[in-house]
Amino acid sequence: MSIPAEVLRFEAAIEVSGPFAPTGRIAYQWLPGGEFAVTTHVGPYSTVPDAYERIFSRVVSSQAISLPHRKLIGLPAVEIYRTAKINVAYSLNQTDICLPVATS
Repeated sequence: MSIPAEVLRFEAAIEVSGPFAPTGRIAYQWLPGGEFAVTTHVGPYSTVPDAYERIFSRVVSSQAISLPHRKLIGLPAVEIYRTAKINVAYSLNQTDICLPVATS
């Protein structure tokens, strides 16, 4: 699956003590807490989209067993990059993929 470059976006985040008046290309956004289905992808960043496909198909096929009273929402997905230096050529990057889950 190929995504056109003009629709790609990247947002980096840090935790701040509270709301503030953003300036320039800096913004403030509040992300609500909640439950997430989390898995760790180890490999090059180019294979992260494939990891999403595997995650969704695995969750859908086992959702009744592994998440009996929960429903995978899927968005907004949060990726946490565990590698100290982001390098697209590095083949052992560790990325936590966090997908929100709703309680039914």
